[in-house]
Amino acid sequence: MTTSVPSPVNTEPSDWAYVNEGRAAIVFSYHGPSDPLFNRKVLRFRKSTSSHPSTIEPDADQPDDPIISFQQVVLARLIDSQYLINLDVVALDPGWLSAFAAHHDSLRPREHRAVSRIDLTYRKAVLADDLVGPFACAIEIKPKWGFLPSPTHLSPKTAEIKTRTCRTCMHDYLRRTQSSVTSSPPIAYCALDLFARDPARVRRAVGGLWDTWIASAGHGNKLRVFARGTALSPDDHTAVAACVANVLGTAPNASLDDIRAPFCETVAHTLLDTAVLPHLAELQRQLDVLDIEGLAALRARTPEPDFPEPTLEDWRAFLDDFLASHSMLDHEHPDPARFFYYVRAFMLSATLKDCSLFVCLADPPIIKLVDLDPKSVRKFQYWKEMDDEIVSAYAQVDPEKRAVCVGGSTGC
Repeated sequence: MTTSVPSPVNTEPSDWAYVNEGRAAIVFSYHGPSDPLFNRKVLRFRKSTSSHPSTIEPDADQPDDPIISFQQVVLARLIDSQYLINLDVVALDPGWLSAFAAHHDSLRPREHRAVSRIDLTYRKAVLADDLVGPFACAIEIKPKWGFLPSPTHLSPKTAEIKTRTCRTCMHDYLRRTQSSVTSSPPIAYCALDLFARDPARVRRAVGGLWDTWIASAGHGNKLRVFARGTALSPDDHTAVAACVANVLGTAPNASLDDIRAPFCETVAHTLLDTAVLPHLAELQRQLDVLDIEGLAALRARTPEPDFPEPTLEDWRAFLDDFLASHSMLDHEHPDPARFFYYVRAFMLSATLKDCSLFVCLADPPIIKLVDLDPKSVRKFQYWKEMDDEIVSAYAQVDPEKRAVCVGGSTGC
């Protein structure tokens, strides 16, 4: 892919501020002198880690970040463009990249510095819309899974659990059992509430996200609050109150308890005013018709159980079939000869289950889906093992005390 977007190498490393990072990428927002090329933009750098070292040759003809072509070929056909951000490739000079990494490395969270760094062999970055820097108050939500699976391809033991308690609630239980903090409180958030169209349930979900953010001192991964590009901690009551006051008109010295109700009401109203979350949940469900259990069973019946990474042409052909007829994903009697089709559908569903939703509390509000990276077939075994671990842990909970998560009019 070619691009006419100028390289940021004429900016100073200090012109960019650390925003966040995940497993695969680190993001920085532009805070330098006004520049029409980079105002309201972020740079997304590829990471290398001890478990996933770089495989890029510095002097090779390097491919663009796959997130760009994946968005153009796949996501743009499934999600309305108003919910996707603009993405461009920019070229990086190796000297500038090294200086940039050196300048920012000490400013990154310690837990990330210990295991990863900017990939200095990859000489490209992604320039994208900035969803935090320009706004007095913006929030990031990890919605997670928006549906309960069909019992068709589940074992009797797991069906009893999976069709009653949502994946998010079960996974949060596992995290608590693994936490070094033995008094870690239950997560007060059910994903199915957030995806519902019922105002009371959506308010409850946002309230659960807020309460968990407070209880975890901002270290949870399902809600983050930003003020002009800076991630806020609930421990900084003054900054949080000022952030919310800018958009909600609450008192600038309000307590967190006083902020909760207007914050939840505003965010819930904003989410209910768009169909993006129900659409996301429906896509997740349509693409994951077998559950990882059924997919693993289908793999065992497949003559060639090993499978390659999909190419862009593979994705294009898959979308042609999927959009023409969802019945191509026969959930009652899946054909082993179509295993590749089912696994690609599951990979795409996994992308949509792991994305983030940004809500910029502006006038009018801005809602975008981000972190829509393509998943790798190499994660197949990880997905199966993680599913086994989550369900096995939750099976130890007294059935009378298990959460009841419902996709209809009531929540858990």
